[in-house]
Amino acid sequence: MGIIDSIGKVFQWRKELPYPIFYSYIPPRPQVFPQEIGYKMDEKSDLCSSWISIENLSDRVLKDIRIKMPTKLLYDPIVEADKWEFNGATSEIKITAIDPQEIAYIVVFPCRDQIRKFIRPKVIIGDQLLNNSMQKYGYIRKHPWNIAALTSGVFLELTLFASPWISLYMYHLKTRDVEFVESNLKSWEPWSWSFCQAKVLRGSDINEKKIRGNKLNVDSILLMNRVNSIDQLLEKEAVIVCK
Repeated sequence: MGIIDSIGKVFQWRKELPYPIFYSYIPPRPQVFPQEIGYKMDEKSDLCSSWISIENLSDRVLKDIRIKMPTKLLYDPIVEADKWEFNGATSEIKITAIDPQEIAYIVVFPCRDQIRKFIRPKVIIGDQLLNNSMQKYGYIRKHPWNIAALTSGVFLELTLFASPWISLYMYHLKTRDVEFVESNLKSWEPWSWSFCQAKVLRGSDINEKKIRGNKLNVDSILLMNRVNSIDQLLEKEAVIVCK
């Protein structure tokens, strides 16, 4: 049952993930026309357009998408989607559905005198507002290599920053063990332990199996560590043995 429960939790967790949606918005800019037709349009200097795209990067269909314009529009929008409608009274565009891995493109024409009030339109999918989590997840799905490069760069900086401290800490550990060995064996004649390349055990490494399996006999290990029994040896924070 444990494995089945774990698999069930994975699927449940997946369902709770936000929809990955890549939402792109270009603020209003003066509309540009080819020179061949521009001179024929008297109002070309007053026309501005804003571009919006909603890309469904999930494996589920997005339904009932509503894009709420922050101001009134000068003209009806241009929408590239299968089924959509525009409510001029509420300045709201409604798209019936966006299939997985498809994009809806929208061009809107805000009034020139309301350009400053025209901000990023709100998007509602079903009954949920398109939030930052959805957009961040969508950006990661859209640009995975950018995220990987950024992560590796941060990791490299952290490594370069931490390397001196890691080296200093490793030197401290090595010095600590050397001082411990010398303090325990300083009263011995050098010839009596020169055959043994001392090593210090700490923590969980101090166990009877390792003690009895060491190439140095148990009595010598007890003598080296200034104890009379294995029980006393196992109670020590650090134990000297041979490599």
